[in-house]
Amino acid sequence: MNVDLFKGEQFSSEKLAHLNLLFWCLLWAVHTNPLDRFLKGILLNDLMSPGGGDPGWSLDLILDRKLADFPIEWDACVRRSAQPEAGCYEAWANSEFSEILPETAYYTVEEVRHYIRVALSNIAQQKPESAEEALATIARFGL
Repeated sequence: MNVDLFKGEQFSSEKLAHLNLLFWCLLWAVHTNPLDRFLKGILLNDLMSPGGGDPGWSLDLILDRKLADFPIEWDACVRRSAQPEAGCYEAWANSEFSEILPETAYYTVEEVRHYIRVALSNIAQQKPESAEEALATIARFGL
């Protein structure tokens, strides 16, 4: 799929560095058929649906700091969140493939939902044959 997933978004270099790992995970999450293959596991925490895959990436909602690989970083994410009770997403990618370090970062629920919506909206605009599915996915997940 040749789509600029984050077209229209403006980022400072600091913000882009913060979002780099999330964007890597979302690139793999939405470049699937069907589009919601990974989104059910990511957004609904559906244990029967994957929230990650090859080549070594995952995006998991962590509701309790005890379950976070890096509790101090998870705490910082929760403090940034408008909905701290919602937890934070733990993004991970194997740096041998992504070339992103560190391999783990934390994102607020708001950030993850926003950028999934942006990616799906850009798919709808740039790939007319996928527009109906992308817009239906946005609606289904309330993005």
